[in-house]
Amino acid sequence: MEPFDLTDVARQALVTTLVVTSPVLVVALVVGILTGFLQAVTQIHDQALSFIPKLFAVLICAAVFGPWIMEYVADYATTVFSAPSMF
Repeated sequence: MEPFDLTDVARQALVTTLVVTSPVLVVALVVGILTGFLQAVTQIHDQALSFIPKLFAVLICAAVFGPWIMEYVADYATTVFSAPSMF
C-alpha cells in the first residue's frame, strides 16, 4: 500500500461521511430554525418544544433516506475492500 492509496481512501471516507450525513443534518437544521422562529414569535421558550420536532423530523428523514444511505455506504465498503492493493 502506498501513501497515496491511503490518502485517497481517507478522502473518500470523508466525502462519504459528508454525503451520507447531509440530508439528516439539513432537515434538523431547518426544523430547528423554524422551531426557534416559532418560539421567538410566541415567546414560549420550552426545551421540549424544540427537541421533539427535531427528533421526529430526524427519525422520518432517517427512515426515508435510510435505504439510500445504506446503499451508498455499502458501495464505498465494496470499493475499499475489493481493491487488491489495500491488503
